[in-house]
Amino acid sequence: MGMNNEQPSHQRLEELKASLDEFRMKTRAEAGELRNLFDLAVLKQEVFDNEAVFNTLVENEQTIFAEEIAFALGPSRAAKGGTRRVAHLGSGWGVMSRELIRRNPALTVSDIDFNPVVCRYDQTYNQQHATEAEPFNRIQNYVMDAAALGIADSSMDEVISFGALRYITAIERGTVVSEALRVAKPGAQVILGEVNPPAVASFEQILRDRGISATKQEKEIEVLRATAFYFYYFLYHDLPFNSPAVQESFPIIDFKEQVDSLAKEEGKTPLEILLNLAGKDKRVAEVLVFERV
Repeated sequence: MGMNNEQPSHQRLEELKASLDEFRMKTRAEAGELRNLFDLAVLKQEVFDNEAVFNTLVENEQTIFAEEIAFALGPSRAAKGGTRRVAHLGSGWGVMSRELIRRNPALTVSDIDFNPVVCRYDQTYNQQHATEAEPFNRIQNYVMDAAALGIADSSMDEVISFGALRYITAIERGTVVSEALRVAKPGAQVILGEVNPPAVASFEQILRDRGISATKQEKEIEVLRATAFYFYYFLYHDLPFNSPAVQESFPIIDFKEQVDSLAKEEGKTPLEILLNLAGKDKRVAEVLVFERV
């Protein structure tokens, strides 16, 4: 289903986006969550190990992540001053940790993520951009599983995780809570947040079962549809999915041609067009805030 090239590019972009969304929803209904469709080895090689793609994603995330950061760090005592040690679970590219340092340069932050690629990026960026006003070298990187933290008992003044809870399996969630409480000092604050209400509800139930009282805050915010971007990136480059039926049933046979045409007209790269196609979603963000007794 091609499109009329005489249409304005923004109109063609919106029509293509609508067609892609329809196809994604059909795929999701038939095959479950889209992330289960990806060949993870290819995803790592083509996206997370690809410096050009990865840096573009990071820049895009930094642009739209401000709203998430402001919400997630709203309850943080560490962000408001004082010399403290913070453990950031599922730190990703380190955007939130750098904002913590900007707000409180006396902090020492332990960035913890299971993905060595994002940890390496985070560490390199912090070393290259550390200044006296923004001492990002106070951020330490660790490749760890949140369910098995190699951190001393009662050593952290605050534990925070935002945007990573949905990736923790139901089996491991109780262990993650136990680990967060183990490394927190008595009276330390723990902040767990997500843009996935079922994940937050699961952690809220774990806390209730343990007799832990947590306050919950929520706000609708705008987030990048990262999974949609991966999906379109694979289609554009004709990369393998775990389900070959995805490409076999794809209705837009000239997808690459259309993306390249839009990129040329708009003076952008195909990567930027793919990000525009993925777009953003309004999601309800929630945080649970509680203290270690």
